[in-house]
Amino acid sequence: MIDDTSTVTFSGHFTITPRLKATDGMMLALHLRQLEKRSRPCPWRVAGCGSIVVAREAIVASDDFDAWIAVINHWLTAHGYELGGFVCFRGQYPGDQGVITYDARLILMRL
Repeated sequence: MIDDTSTVTFSGHFTITPRLKATDGMMLALHLRQLEKRSRPCPWRVAGCGSIVVAREAIVASDDFDAWIAVINHWLTAHGYELGGFVCFRGQYPGDQGVITYDARLILMRL
């Protein structure tokens, strides 16, 4: 189980289709900052000129990294975008590894 002190590393990215318009990218960033005031920091960021979602550097996280991807997808879907792809994750303890897949639904598989 990943706890609040676990360092989590991610490889891969989620794809945003079509690429975010600049104004939508700013609106999404603002939306996430507002949510972060009531919760934990979002472990994800938009990169690739609005075409991908990647993990932030040096994440110390709990199990909510998949919940944040669901929040991002909800916002994207409401604004006419689609999220797809998969990201592998690995924590520092045995069993803290798996894959987050997004293709119209979120699937978290622990390995």
